Amino acid sequence: MRKSTRLSSIGLRQVSEPVKSFRTRFSLTSFAKRVQRLTEEQRSAISRTGFGYLLSVPNQSLNKVFLTEVIEAWNCERRAFEVGSGEISMSLLDVALILGLPVVGNPVVLEEEPFSDWEELYGAARGKRKVTMASLEARLDSLGEIVSDDFVRTFLLYTIGTFLSSNDGKVDSRYLSFLGNLDNVSRFSWGAAVVEDLCQWLDKRKENNVQYVGGCLIFLQTWSYEHFDIARPYLQDHDLTFPRVCRWDNKSNQRQRGTSRFKDLHDDQVIWKLQPTAGELQIQIIKEALELLGDNKELQRAEKCASSASTSTYQVPGVDSELQLSISSKVCGEE
Repeated sequence: MRKSTRLSSIGLRQVSEPVKSFRTRFSLTSFAKRVQRLTEEQRSAISRTGFGYLLSVPNQSLNKVFLTEVIEAWNCERRAFEVGSGEISMSLLDVALILGLPVVGNPVVLEEEPFSDWEELYGAARGKRKVTMASLEARLDSLGEIVSDDFVRTFLLYTIGTFLSSNDGKVDSRYLSFLGNLDNVSRFSWGAAVVEDLCQWLDKRKENNVQYVGGCLIFLQTWSYEHFDIARPYLQDHDLTFPRVCRWDNKSNQRQRGTSRFKDLHDDQVIWKLQPTAGELQIQIIKEALELLGDNKELQRAEKCASSASTSTYQVPGVDSELQLSISSKVCGEE
């Protein structure tokens, strides 16, 4: 993919009025380092739970100046961001494209249920029902290269606490009720849970004027890059990158020198609805999201792409399946 060299004129304007900053402990650094230590067998075990795409996410930093203004545009009542002449929400297709998480299945709702044996086993107290990231890291260290249900469950809880539902170095122990039977983990709508958790943090910020913001802020940042032509970094030099959180090069900060208030965004700087690429249309998670949303047009395009990819016309001898998908996707996109 060719890198864009056009700078956003809005992105370079000076902010006339300061906006309230926020603080957070969200960071992908520890998660990325932990992923690097996984064996292939451990990666395979995690992938079977529906969390596999997260293992490809590189370490990225937050642009807090940019995110502060995104957060300021949040409307609690509408559950949407007010931009340009309209408003835009975080959709299930968005989270499927950006994080590669399942969005179809049973809801992930933390209810007031009795304290469980799982919670006690993983170090939570009855009163607070929290597990610290430090204790989960120590548990993973002790397990080493072991591939067991305990390892997978510990890593998933660690992923929720550091990546998907970050909250001041702790994770709600009630998530363990969804991790008891690992065969059922992929049957929950984890993508929807990420969006709902983030919405609750944004509501707290606007309604109660709280300074601390948790949740999956890297999703919010990538979502903003995908939808708004403002303060974007460069795209990675890849033909196909999934999930989309992987495709933005946050090390290139040429376009992050400043932002303007979102009320100054023009409509032509807003992508109101993300469109899956030909390659993304062949991914099961994206197909399920489109089916859930009733997007029949995109589903028909996915079927067309899948049919094209399976014909001998686009089969190239001597290449692996991943490269073959890339070639077929390009051909399908050109039709």
